[in-house]
Amino acid sequence: MVKINKYLTFQEFENDKIPMSMEVEIIEILKGKIQNKKIIVWGDNGILCRPYLTTFNEGEYYFLALYSTGNMMRQKEEKKTHYFVSVCGEYWMKANMDKKIALSNYMDKKKQISFNKILRQFK
Repeated sequence: MVKINKYLTFQEFENDKIPMSMEVEIIEILKGKIQNKKIIVWGDNGILCRPYLTTFNEGEYYFLALYSTGNMMRQKEEKKTHYFVSVCGEYWMKANMDKKIALSNYMDKKKQISFNKILRQFK
């Protein structure tokens, strides 16, 4: 689970600035290991299989399945220590911190899942 802190870099597109990277704060790790509390996540530039970062709102919480860019760097600013989210499947859910539910919108089917159910899947 992460909190979207802020967009970091932007790309000009038809007189609009589109976010390309964002800083996220790790709230809880369900699987795997990440050393830093704050990390950089990259989005789509129009030719990658990633969601556009406008999908994620600054200041809000999400469950994200993150992948290391490692040797898969696609944009010149990406570093091996950065991350991305795949768009090929259900790899993110918006988290409602007050109700303790995650909101899924996979295949245009809206679904609510309790935090407890998500945590049981990974622990």
